[in-house]
Amino acid sequence: YGGIVGYLTEEGGSFTESEPSFEQIFLDAKKLTTYSVVNNELLTDSGASFEAFANQAFPQAIAYYEDDAFLNGNGVGMPKGIYKANAVVSVPRGTLSEISFADVANMYSRLLPQSMSRAVWVIAPDALPQLLQMALVSGSTPVAPPLWLPGQSAHGAPQYTLMGLPVVVSEKAPKLGAAGDLALFDFGYYLIGDRQAMTASSSAHYKFQNDQTAFKIVTRVHGKAWLQSAITPRNASTNTLSPFVTLKATTS
Repeated sequence: YGGIVGYLTEEGGSFTESEPSFEQIFLDAKKLTTYSVVNNELLTDSGASFEAFANQAFPQAIAYYEDDAFLNGNGVGMPKGIYKANAVVSVPRGTLSEISFADVANMYSRLLPQSMSRAVWVIAPDALPQLLQMALVSGSTPVAPPLWLPGQSAHGAPQYTLMGLPVVVSEKAPKLGAAGDLALFDFGYYLIGDRQAMTASSSAHYKFQNDQTAFKIVTRVHGKAWLQSAITPRNASTNTLSPFVTLKATTS
């Protein structure tokens, strides 16, 4: 809590002073853009259908690349993504290129307790088969059927929760075997600054000689993690805790 300390104080007793420390986090807006040139024949022939497509596709594309920056950005001319946050706790992987239930349990144990009600799992699409077939194992022998199948049957849809938390499948997550192919994030500890709402403009003059119209979309955003380091728990455990937990890369 930034150095805020609470004390039980007797009636009429003097308050004990604590010295919290504060840091100003500066979110300097970064410009995210998309720019396209379209032949005027297409605009004329398609009529309102192109406008409908553009009104849907351009905002979706901007949102896609915003999400990618908030997850994977390196902080240089762009947001610093959660995967690269200083507060990330990386948990060792038990088996080469695999995700086991032991990995899941170890990651969950490193999650900040305050985050256990609102964190989500983020996984890569090629890591999904690992979770869909995950079973409790004794030694090398499965002792329980796949954990995601309702009633241990493949007839129903998988339950996209793990340890009671939602599972989000995203192609923006690292591939299977890479660091973070399975991650546990509390997005409430990630700050996003929207400096400028998305604006769209077009010009028929820039490419007038080519009979083309230019379209431009601009938004200005920034993001970075709130916490600057993992947290040592009150009981002085050697295991730090964090709202951002990832599985380490495969090691041979």
